[in-house]
Amino acid sequence: MASSSKAIATTGERLPSDVTPEILYGLPVKSLIRFRCTSTEWNSVISDPQFAISHFKLASQRKTLTRRLLLSTSSQVQSLDVQTSSFGDDSSVANLTCPFKQPGRIMYMLGSCNGMVFVSLRDDDGIVGYYIWNPCTARFLKLPDVGIDESEPRVGFGYVSATDEYKVVVTACSKGYRSLHVFSSRANSWKMIEAPSHLNWIHRVTTGVLSNESLHWIGYFDYDDGEEDEYGKQIIAFDLAEEEFVEIALPLIDVVGDSFNPIQFFIDDLGGCLCVSACYTERNFDQFQFWVMMEYGVSESWTKVFQVSMVLDRLSIERPVFHTESSMVVWRFEEDWCPQEGANAVVRFDLLSLLHKDVAGCSGQYMVEAGECDMIHYEETLLWLNDPLGVEENVRVLGTQQAGLRRNN
Repeated sequence: MASSSKAIATTGERLPSDVTPEILYGLPVKSLIRFRCTSTEWNSVISDPQFAISHFKLASQRKTLTRRLLLSTSSQVQSLDVQTSSFGDDSSVANLTCPFKQPGRIMYMLGSCNGMVFVSLRDDDGIVGYYIWNPCTARFLKLPDVGIDESEPRVGFGYVSATDEYKVVVTACSKGYRSLHVFSSRANSWKMIEAPSHLNWIHRVTTGVLSNESLHWIGYFDYDDGEEDEYGKQIIAFDLAEEEFVEIALPLIDVVGDSFNPIQFFIDDLGGCLCVSACYTERNFDQFQFWVMMEYGVSESWTKVFQVSMVLDRLSIERPVFHTESSMVVWRFEEDWCPQEGANAVVRFDLLSLLHKDVAGCSGQYMVEAGECDMIHYEETLLWLNDPLGVEENVRVLGTQQAGLRRNN
């Protein structure tokens, strides 16, 4: 056995230099992180930005990107595999080391794009810093101070392919006037854009959802009396390339009977398509509808994929956080579902079971410690920002032992 292993190793060392990347392209990011320690050659190949780009594009084409859920509490940061058959077990969870997290405080998840997440840190006085972080490689960037004082800004994070840059959007309100600030990874600086009246419509949910290189929020019509019309909602989209706002109509939800509760809309992206979840109560049943916009920007292309009707309080979704073609992951906070008082639960539902059964097709749940928490889904990649002039010295690369891929014992 020893001689066989030695023969394999020797053969690997003799591989032509152009063959090594082709072999590595087919491996998951978790394996690539480990294999950086195998040899100087492999470390050089895997650490090459062009390899990271090619690996990401190939995995995207093959639909083999690993999607995970990033969880932050006051005591820890975890990465949860929501697609594994062992979902909910300790084996599906990785404890991460975040170099800038403050003890006793959570990180707020404000967006994710191409494997990088946009987060904020807060203290009792408000936001103390914005960061972009790749949980797989542990690279991070602390953004320059945006220079605003806002406890709950509307924010977003995304990529512009035409200019090969990442952008962060933050809005602030002062004396009734709302301003829009945009950070560019290429310029490594903020700029302020005159804010249109649309910003007065954006709902209190702060994070814009990225789809088709635009950020999306649920908005309201702003009437003269200042009151929100629950049935006057629409999607407010910010085009990251053009840096302009557009309005997109929500799907028409046909609500009849004794529906007194307002419809809750949640935006997401599924396979590059803008999608919307609609939750409401009708005739003592919880209703959940899932819609996909088949042609971006065309309101007539909204298509209802499925609708679930369940006994009141059986579904009670706090927030959908993850969708695939066969499952849905939601964040719940309810005593009847959580055995630990005040605990949070991440619950996965099998869509086929939901559609064909009268009870929730729960296919697993993971209990999160009691107290405040936040979460967002992301993809495992080796990608990083395009390192424009003046940014590199602010970037720190931690050792592979801190790359956040360690399992629970």
